[in-house]
Amino acid sequence: RALGTYHFLDLVANTVRYHPEARQGGFHRDFRPGLTDEGKHNGLWCFFMLDGYSEENGGTRLIPRTHCFKADEREVDPEPDSDWVQATGDPGDLMIVNAGGLHCGGVNQTQEPRRTLNIRIVPNGDRLFYNAWELAGPELQAKASERVKSFIQPPAGRIAELRTDWRVMPRGEKS
Repeated sequence: RALGTYHFLDLVANTVRYHPEARQGGFHRDFRPGLTDEGKHNGLWCFFMLDGYSEENGGTRLIPRTHCFKADEREVDPEPDSDWVQATGDPGDLMIVNAGGLHCGGVNQTQEPRRTLNIRIVPNGDRLFYNAWELAGPELQAKASERVKSFIQPPAGRIAELRTDWRVMPRGEKS
């Protein structure tokens, strides 16, 4: 309620495995088109930590206060000694990140995978890509609570613009 109405944009199941030659990714911002006319970034990532986050397994690194930038500002890579923060958490924890903040994934130095379920949400007026409600199909729609329906169903006036032909699961897989 404090944020207003947000809608489901997409979901990513992410697994980071041990790879001895891997290097840390660069700091970046996600979905730059998510800027408002005032230059504020309003998209959010919700990271559900399935295996937990640690420095050893390459949990997301963040640079605080970098979510505030204007659309016409040039993006630059942070200095190597920037005041980045290592996100840590236990399995089942939730981390919410403004996708406009500088962040990167670390390198998994353990033999265990680091699995995360990432849900991206955007405010009512932002661009949506597909009709997740339609893609869920009648069986899942029948099981959805009113709260889930209000989150996943796109705004009524925008249904015609959304795709319903995206493949969500690999062939032969069931949701």
